[in-house]
Amino acid sequence: MQTPPAIKKLLVMVVAVLICGGIFSAYAQEKEQPKPAAPVGDRFDHREGARDSYKLDFTFIETEGGRKVNSRTFTVMCEDQGSRTSGHLRVGSRVPVASGPAPGGGMPQFTYMDVGMRIDANLTATTDGGLTLSTTVDVSSLADASGTPGLPPVLRSMQFSANTGIIPGKPVVLTTADDMGSNRRFEVQIVATKLSR
Repeated sequence: MQTPPAIKKLLVMVVAVLICGGIFSAYAQEKEQPKPAAPVGDRFDHREGARDSYKLDFTFIETEGGRKVNSRTFTVMCEDQGSRTSGHLRVGSRVPVASGPAPGGGMPQFTYMDVGMRIDANLTATTDGGLTLSTTVDVSSLADASGTPGLPPVLRSMQFSANTGIIPGKPVVLTTADDMGSNRRFEVQIVATKLSR
């Protein structure tokens, strides 16, 4: 008994609908799955989460009688994440200071104090392309080592905090200070450089 042509046509249409439905379902599932980020070398390039990075160069300039006698630069790296981002730098030494005689007449007891450079920087990128920098700097050093033997060393220090608007690539003076015991002047400049990503 042969199948009527109308039923054959209906069966062909049902099979075609089932096949198309399966193809569409597989395509929809593939579209729903997130695609991995494209690899760049051995890392991944997360384009949507890419952030701007900045190099902060703090330059400390010391002048005497209007003539530059010393200049040092310290660099802090900061990454903008849409909010304040912290960068910290510690450079220096721990200096032993006799704190008292040892029991029984032995070696004296010592405590240690940190001497050197401390920089704490908080960087915020503004919508107009500028930057806001909130920073605290503490610079300390020992005075002339030819002091009286047995006495604690004299510690010189400069501390300041500043909130400053800066433009990438342009130097900005954060502070100036005169040395209380001489005719030397200290100046601190900052330059923020946007790094390419």
